[in-house]
Amino acid sequence: LITILVVAPSLYIGALYGELLGMCVAWVVSMPLMYLVVAKRTLAKIEVSGSELAGSVLRPMLAAFLMLATVRGIHLSAEGVIPALPLLILEVVSGALVYVGVVRVVCRSQFEEAWKMVRKLKKR
Repeated sequence: LITILVVAPSLYIGALYGELLGMCVAWVVSMPLMYLVVAKRTLAKIEVSGSELAGSVLRPMLAAFLMLATVRGIHLSAEGVIPALPLLILEVVSGALVYVGVVRVVCRSQFEEAWKMVRKLKKR
């Protein structure tokens, strides 16, 4: 309901004033606002503070950012030098290694828990 009340009018106004581009701007503006309203209400219901949520999200986001930086760096430096398929394989493997390595360092307990689950699945 909140999404409809926030996003629908903004898309309508965007369509009136800027057609497709106006709708895109309306989406970019209204979605974060809608997310903040919904997140505030949801976090209150489940009794989690915003700082607790941010604390649990920031470390995996750091890993994702470093993975992105690695993949983009490889792509920008090797595009045209290495054929497309080997480059893609290099990017995927490098990105995965960076992500797993960073997660292992900054999210140790979650990594260990996930690793135990993987080992259990392998035994089946």
